[in-house]
Amino acid sequence: MTWLSCSSLLITLSHQLSNKSKKDNCSLELIAVKHLDSLNINDDDDDHHDHESDNTIKTNSQEQSSSCSSTSTLTNTCTDLITNTTTSTTTTTTITKKEEKKKKKKNERITKKKKIGFIEPGTIVEGVNDEQNFHYHYGPVVNVKGVDTSKPWTEEILGQYLKDAGFVRGSASSASKKAQITPNFIQFSDKLGQIICCVNGICNSHPFKRLKLTGNGKIDLENALSAIGSFELFEKTQPRLPPSYTTMTTLFVVAAYIMGLPGFGAGPLPNIVKHTLVKMNSEIPRGGHYLLVKIHYSLNLFYAEVDQHYDVVWDQSMLTKFLLGNNESIESALQEMGRAILPFWDSDEGWSENLSQALFMATLLAFQTGINNYVYPPSINSCLKTFILRHLEFPVFDYDDDPSVPHSQILSLLL
Repeated sequence: MTWLSCSSLLITLSHQLSNKSKKDNCSLELIAVKHLDSLNINDDDDDHHDHESDNTIKTNSQEQSSSCSSTSTLTNTCTDLITNTTTSTTTTTTITKKEEKKKKKKNERITKKKKIGFIEPGTIVEGVNDEQNFHYHYGPVVNVKGVDTSKPWTEEILGQYLKDAGFVRGSASSASKKAQITPNFIQFSDKLGQIICCVNGICNSHPFKRLKLTGNGKIDLENALSAIGSFELFEKTQPRLPPSYTTMTTLFVVAAYIMGLPGFGAGPLPNIVKHTLVKMNSEIPRGGHYLLVKIHYSLNLFYAEVDQHYDVVWDQSMLTKFLLGNNESIESALQEMGRAILPFWDSDEGWSENLSQALFMATLLAFQTGINNYVYPPSINSCLKTFILRHLEFPVFDYDDDPSVPHSQILSLLL
């Protein structure tokens, strides 16, 4: 989904003005993601062959902490960390050279280090903001029945839901995966804490203090997760935060769960993520590799592409480009429609066929009118593929040049 809500833009701009700074000092840089689907990587293979102890994890945060200790602030920590997420972890002396070479090669497959220049709004760059072209392997997605999000959730309830939904606790607990996600955890924790302070108007009176790095990757990762769940104003402020912060928190909570981290549902986290988690269930990969890719794409979409603009002088043409590239309501509506229909498309009820047909007709109409993100990706193999192979030859789908025809047909199916 390539939209940016007005509230997100306004809060970001007000945050920028309140700090009287040209650039957000915790800006994200774009992450280049190498497409995993073309490499035939199996999540389980990595976990079975990567047995380093968590106590020996050395992530990029270690290197960063040593360089930052000589300065009075950690202003550049976030930016520096993000550019180094693609390097492999340092192995211990107990690992053979053969294992080290194999692990390094495997890590290089996940992401590739690449300096990315400014991306013009609306421009698609492979591996950066082309998520709609990426084919995720979602794993055993389970649509959990009878979920009650109206009642308060605890870590136990959250854990049970994740288990029932097909996520496996500790299934992605390898040292390499933890090392890859640690910089992202740290940076998001800092960004979240910073915006919570600004939304509550305490940026100046109580400046946000970034996470202090210890140089121990395991400790830094757990501290970042703990910080996200311990922000006192997070739950209270949540309705006033841009939705992306809840989305990203949800993805990081799931990552913490499948990585076996303690405190994945500490404090207010279960109640903060429960609605979004249930809503996004079918969009979240169960395997570690693909969840990391999902997180990288999402960080690019919500923050990195936006943060690039702090150093750019806008004129009317640039404002127009930005709004056109980030506020396409049609694409947003298509995503919402696909998300709503997907859980019911294979129901035995007669109306489920109508839902599938309506989704396909809307998708086909969007495709023929040239809309970039014309399809809700999880619906492709789950629903649309089967429907298209069975029904595309019917003349009812020949729209010609009259858009009113499919419009009226879709309404008749849904009403």
